Amino acid sequence: MLLHAAAHPFWACYAILLLITGVTAFVLAFAPGEDSILFRIFMFGCGLAFGGYGVYVGFVNTSGSYYVSSWAIFVPALLLAGQVMRIVTWFRRKGATTAAPVPVVPYGQPPQAYSEPQPYGQLPQYGPPQQPPGQG
Repeated sequence: MLLHAAAHPFWACYAILLLITGVTAFVLAFAPGEDSILFRIFMFGCGLAFGGYGVYVGFVNTSGSYYVSSWAIFVPALLLAGQVMRIVTWFRRKGATTAAPVPVVPYGQPPQAYSEPQPYGQLPQYGPPQQPPGQG
């Protein structure tokens, strides 16, 4: 058939989309991220399958009729959308900065910044605990 877009425009678009999907899935199998080896092998296989089917549809198939399955349109789109979302999430997590932890001061004690510096190894000494109002 050799992609005669003028004679069969839908068939040519279908073949080109299959080729694009196959190449994209193949490339995304090697994209950075936290995906498991099994998922990467699956994406690699999907890339080869869709790309190979695109080559068959566009360049090898010479029959006069064709059947387009909806699975061949929706499954690649869902796979690619999921993979792109995982890569974006991975980049966001990688680029996120962690803030310094805020020290927790127990209730009733002044923060360390307002007290005298203590020598190493000694606990800070504060005044006697104050009685709550009305109990003295």
